[in-house]
Amino acid sequence: LLSPLFLLVYNGCNSTSRDGGENSLESRVKTFWETRIAGEDIKAYEFEEYSKKGSMSLEQYIRARNPALHYKTYKIKGVEESGDNAIVKLDVGYNLSLPTRGQFDMTMEITDRWVRLDGQWYRQETKKKEKKSLAQ
Repeated sequence: LLSPLFLLVYNGCNSTSRDGGENSLESRVKTFWETRIAGEDIKAYEFEEYSKKGSMSLEQYIRARNPALHYKTYKIKGVEESGDNAIVKLDVGYNLSLPTRGQFDMTMEITDRWVRLDGQWYRQETKKKEKKSLAQ
């Protein structure tokens, strides 16, 4: 039989993944967005599901980034965890540089999906929408 003291100590040690430890969802989200704001694409890639599953190489990830878009700020508005999946709502501030038009500071609300794989949270791959043919 497990003593109540053992369970208390065990639960206390394991709580960091759910309540603010370095592997918690909120901590991972914050670090990911701080990394993006800093323009550290190589580090940001490590937070992406692509890096865990190998479905997009680092080189492909970097090439897919839009050089005209520079993230400036973020604010987490809400987090909904459901098992190994989560939805994070954010306000994101960014600067858009258009060569012939100038620079524009903009904000948008986004919804990030996160997935826990092997005990670690990753920003979930964006699913491509299937195109329906006109014949259907």
